[in-house]
Amino acid sequence: LLAVLLAVMMLAGVMAGCGTKGPAESDAPESKAPTGEAFNMTVCLASEPETIDPALSNTIDAGNMQHHFFEGLIKWIDDGEGNATLDFGQAESMDKEVNEDGTVTYTFKIRDDAKWSDGQPVTAEDFVYSWQRLVNHETASPYNYQLDMVKGYEAVAVGTPTGEKTKNEDGEEVDVMEFADLSTLAVSAPDDHTFVVTLSYDCPYFKEICAFPSTFPVRKDIVEANDKWTFEPDTYIGNGPYKMSEWVHNSYIKAVKNENYYGVDKLGPDSITFQLMDDANAILSAFKSETLQFVKDTVPTDEIPTLLADGTLKVQPQIGTYYVAFQTQKAPFTDARVREAFSLVIDRNYIIEKITQTGEVPANAYVPSGVYDVEGPGSDFREVGGA
Repeated sequence: LLAVLLAVMMLAGVMAGCGTKGPAESDAPESKAPTGEAFNMTVCLASEPETIDPALSNTIDAGNMQHHFFEGLIKWIDDGEGNATLDFGQAESMDKEVNEDGTVTYTFKIRDDAKWSDGQPVTAEDFVYSWQRLVNHETASPYNYQLDMVKGYEAVAVGTPTGEKTKNEDGEEVDVMEFADLSTLAVSAPDDHTFVVTLSYDCPYFKEICAFPSTFPVRKDIVEANDKWTFEPDTYIGNGPYKMSEWVHNSYIKAVKNENYYGVDKLGPDSITFQLMDDANAILSAFKSETLQFVKDTVPTDEIPTLLADGTLKVQPQIGTYYVAFQTQKAPFTDARVREAFSLVIDRNYIIEKITQTGEVPANAYVPSGVYDVEGPGSDFREVGGA
């Protein structure tokens, strides 16, 4: 699906949630158990996820769950003052070398105590397999471009035109592409604890990519033995702080502490139940009855002013852009004037003032404020590039 991202968008400048102390926190209801008793938390992020395969998912709620069930080479942690900062995750160290040809090589050492939830060791080869799987065109990952800075990405993921033509499922003529072998991607595992990546250029946000869910490792034997491996706790094997213990589809997913996680003694809740709901009124009712201790985003529009006023609904900064994508290869959206007309009739101010009501600002460009420019932290793409 070829789509163009138009300026019919709104900057998602906030994250709204009702809940106990923590991200998007509130003072009630209190969910912590007395000392010595189990601390079990029930939250609602969204309804049934389309997928919780790290290579295939592209939704925020699935990503939030995956941060509990998996862990990348790098992870996000709280700096103690409520700010997210990067730290080592499955890697215990990282070396960076700038090569004479302009490429950059990163060498990660996998920690000795990194384990999967079934007790097997996490190896560098698990990352090689997972990153190759992510860029494999047969996987059809919506986020395969997250690794476009890795040397060999274009040849493996995008392919090279052969000069021949074929027709796609819509009967349209397209190029026949030849894809390079997965080994062309510049990732390797010299030994079980060493993962080496070579980038085509010095990417300033590569560490953030290493903490992104699509780059989390998955196990080859698990994935290739069952194409429905993500649907059941017995086969949903992860390497994160929590593991899945139950999934009652369209009802809830329950996560419990992963006893094989290296930092298990420092974890918070003993269990986290993700209630899968999409009715805003039912969600708010469950929160008020203390069935839910945290709710993200989904509350009735007409309740927002009251919830903000009494402090139940908390708003935290978040970088993002809401946009509309059109299929530009099909009428009427083949006509740029039609796309422009759709953009012009969207009242962004009305949306943020009357519908979302939680501090979003109208977007006048696709990239929001708060994104680094090429110089990295301290620079802002929007300020450098202008509107």
